[in-house]
Amino acid sequence: MKLNVRSSLWYLAFTVGFIILLLLISRWTFYFETMFRNTFQMYPWIIYIILLNIPIGIYLGIPSFFNELKKQGRWRVNIGKLLFIGLPMALLAFFMYFPMFNQLPEFLVKLVANPNTMIYFRLGTIVTGYILITSLIKEEKSALTV
Repeated sequence: MKLNVRSSLWYLAFTVGFIILLLLISRWTFYFETMFRNTFQMYPWIIYIILLNIPIGIYLGIPSFFNELKKQGRWRVNIGKLLFIGLPMALLAFFMYFPMFNQLPEFLVKLVANPNTMIYFRLGTIVTGYILITSLIKEEKSALTV
């Protein structure tokens, strides 16, 4: 097995960039949590905290996006992926803030009230960011079509 220096440096740079992104997001999260505690207002600070996780998903999708950049062809958006994966994940992240979900069954209210479930809302936004960036694809022209 041969070590490829160029790809190893790219992986190292990607990892360092990811760590820097996590540090920046944690700093902004701390700032928004402080504003939430100081103002005693839930909105808009909690929404900002949840939205801060979208760049994590976008960053994780960057290698796939770079592979698409190398291809020849026209840019397309994978609407199915956005509608059937991205939209449900975004709804998962924000379902307790939509007025139409105010009448939840009791077991879901207990689930939402549990502070340990906040990770699922954040995970939903990470997946949403990943789906946003990976749904941009290039369709290569086939040799048969003129």
